[in-house]
Amino acid sequence: MRVHPARRAVRGATVGLGAAALAVSGALVPMSAVAAEPGQQITLMGFNDFHGALGGASALACQVETVRAESDTSFLFSAGDNVGGSAFESAVQNDEPTIDVLNALGVDATAIGNHEYDQGQDDLFERIGPRTEFADLAANVYDAEGERVHDAFTIVERDGVKVAVIGAVTTKTVGKVSPAAIEGLTFGDPVDAVNDVMGELEAEGVEYDAAVALYHEGASGGGEVGAAPSNSDPIFEKIVSETDPEVDAIFNGDSHRTYAYQAAVPGEEGETRPILQTDSSAANLGAVTLERDAEGDWDAAAAPAPRPTDAECATSTPVTEEVTSIAQTAIDEAAVVGAEPVGSISGDITTSWDDSKAEYADGARTPSAPVTNQATTKGDNRFRHSAAGNMLADSMKWYLEDAGLAGEREVIGFMNPGGIRAELWDASSPTGEGDGVVTYAEANGMVPFGNTLNSGEVTGAQFKQMLEEQWRCTADGGGVDEGDESFLAFSVSENVEYVSDSDRERDDRILEILVNGEPIDPEGTYTIVTASFLFEGGDNMWALSEAQDVRDTGVLDRDAFISYLEAHPDLAPDYSQRQADLQLVGGADDDAPVPRGSRASSPRASAPPRSPP
Repeated sequence: MRVHPARRAVRGATVGLGAAALAVSGALVPMSAVAAEPGQQITLMGFNDFHGALGGASALACQVETVRAESDTSFLFSAGDNVGGSAFESAVQNDEPTIDVLNALGVDATAIGNHEYDQGQDDLFERIGPRTEFADLAANVYDAEGERVHDAFTIVERDGVKVAVIGAVTTKTVGKVSPAAIEGLTFGDPVDAVNDVMGELEAEGVEYDAAVALYHEGASGGGEVGAAPSNSDPIFEKIVSETDPEVDAIFNGDSHRTYAYQAAVPGEEGETRPILQTDSSAANLGAVTLERDAEGDWDAAAAPAPRPTDAECATSTPVTEEVTSIAQTAIDEAAVVGAEPVGSISGDITTSWDDSKAEYADGARTPSAPVTNQATTKGDNRFRHSAAGNMLADSMKWYLEDAGLAGEREVIGFMNPGGIRAELWDASSPTGEGDGVVTYAEANGMVPFGNTLNSGEVTGAQFKQMLEEQWRCTADGGGVDEGDESFLAFSVSENVEYVSDSDRERDDRILEILVNGEPIDPEGTYTIVTASFLFEGGDNMWALSEAQDVRDTGVLDRDAFISYLEAHPDLAPDYSQRQADLQLVGGADDDAPVPRGSRASSPRASAPPRSPP
């Protein structure tokens, strides 16, 4: 790879790295020869999007300790989303067992992920940060004065080798968490921020031997080991092609993809560096070993690779024992609460399945591989509407009306696909609750974020704009990222049907909306019920953020869902197509009214016939 000149890491707030970085990294030290010698090897390990996966903690610890035993010098990093959107065992205990597990595992540093903001920035600063025994890093988050609010970097030293670690969080945080949770914060370009820190390190500081960038940002697709991932996200292209060439390795997160390969180093012909992402929920451990040559250059001694945590692993150390003990204690405590039955279903109620994970036959997509882990197996194609989305939208409408909170206007339930985090399987889980039984843990796993259920009033025209905003845009109408018009399939309650044409221009794609079989009144007023997150502009629901008379029901969306399950025993999956994306045929006038039945159906990714049973 590259020859590294003697470099010094910056300390203190004078260059915006934050006073906390001083405490983490220590005082300034004199310039001296780099510690790493030719032939010395270091192994960099990483994982991302752990999401409170305590059930996989022991297996992850076993792989980490196996790599440590095989390595002379090793480091362990996370690329963010350690907590939030978590498995029930962790979520029901506010993710505190997860932080304890990662401390015991010996994580050296983490990028901050968008989910670390789920309970607000004060929670991140006052609870999560102080509980972690490793550095929480985000170089690209700024306050109103333009100052960094988190540590941008840390120096980790082991066996005389100093590694500079820089973290950055996705700019999509502004659409993924409640705007109230990040009020006053600006999320800058992560690549520019990492490069700024690299320049500051050289200008200010203390020697280090290698540099690692932890981006809670990643490719839109996965890839075979050794090959670049498929990708349509411009920010990943920038990570690959513009991250400072002095960065020796890059770990990604956020997109829940798996890849490990060597990418060309910008401006260094013939040189490469490893880029890795490890799926999510402790599915894999990423590992790459670098070796120092006579010129002071770090090269990959072996190809980077994800190590599946479900692979056979018999390593036992004090670390694996402590991690296992913490995780199992939390799992046992959560099991008591989680085993309580809260409802019953008569068939699988699932998200929509991607074609890479499922086969389409007889009107339904079914998983291509047997479901061996109900808690982690998920379709999760957010471009398609689903039976799970239908059910949750219906549950919100039902709860508001059943609780006497609906008022006199028509109620519309509205569910974002990113809020659906698990499936409801008809078959009994290994806990033995019985076929068709839904437990508290399973219901919580489907909607784990703990949003309160809110209601508010919108006009028919505003509701149309809400549907238009499924093709995501910023508050000023631009794309989420440059050139980005990605689609998120929001679900509506059973009283709503609509037709769209995604080939039309932005904000002109919704052709017809029916409420209870009648055309929507653009001037009329309708009650929307959904998670508080969306009323605050979450998931880029800007029209909904302008709703009037917004009211808090005082109940969590999870608890409203559980009440719905209790009131609807033997609930069946609803595959009704409430949305249809159609194309005009022939020479029809695009501006003409849309008579029902006059359009030819052309099933598209945004509106499949149904989700799998």
